[in-house]
Amino acid sequence: MKHISRIALIGAAAAASLLAQGWGRGGRGGCGECGDCWAAGFPSGSLTELRGQVAAVQLTPGMGMPSVTVKTGDETKVVYLGSMRYLMVQGFNPKVDAEIEIKAFQVNGRYFAASVTLPAENKTIELRDSSGRPVWRRGPRW
Repeated sequence: MKHISRIALIGAAAAASLLAQGWGRGGRGGCGECGDCWAAGFPSGSLTELRGQVAAVQLTPGMGMPSVTVKTGDETKVVYLGSMRYLMVQGFNPKVDAEIEIKAFQVNGRYFAASVTLPAENKTIELRDSSGRPVWRRGPRW
């Protein structure tokens, strides 16, 4: 009986750990507050441009949707990117203090990148189409 209780306790601890890491938020580890922002489109009128410097990068697997914090003048804004796997395949690796240009959908005060440009690397990555749907969900583009 003690063995079964111990297994149940370990299972509960594992579930709590997954929830704390973002699983169960946003359906698939999304930002945690927008519902299933991985799959949903956004209103096209909400597209905005941000230019500034990278203040922080959050690309840690298991910690919710990857994001960059952008310093634009006196403000900082967190911009959610997308699938970690897609970012890795695209070779996306922004550095703190790098110049960054982002076209993003603003939804409920949060920003979700449609495209990100790193001018110093001459690199642009497309993350969402014009309706806000994630490009990484379309399958390979040959």
